[in-house]
Amino acid sequence: CLSDADKITRKRGLDRLFDHLQSQNLGDAQQVRQALDILLPHCAVLLGDAAERSRELAVEILSLLLFKAENNNELLPPVMDAIKDRYFPTSVEPTEEIRLLVVQFLCKIVKQMPVSVFHFRCLCPLLM
Repeated sequence: CLSDADKITRKRGLDRLFDHLQSQNLGDAQQVRQALDILLPHCAVLLGDAAERSRELAVEILSLLLFKAENNNELLPPVMDAIKDRYFPTSVEPTEEIRLLVVQFLCKIVKQMPVSVFHFRCLCPLLM
């Protein structure tokens, strides 16, 4: 339902998925990684969704999974690529709240993860 043509169906699916992920104990790194592998392509597309709530939930889901994963430094490149593809070089998030959410997500990445040169190169264009 995350790729459904109907925006209400996508939003409802994201709401249910986000609620489910929040309520689950995803302590097993393998489970988190599998969930992120499955959901990342969908969330990457949904970062550009027409519905504001869908864009917001896509960022929230990525953040939730990324920071629950052990050894999450390995997961950072595909997440950063998805964010970079959505917002760089010319696309601008029209909603202030989601722009703030994305900046908070990026700040959390910088604060909580060892940032390699590769990741720094991904982050710089996004923050300028």
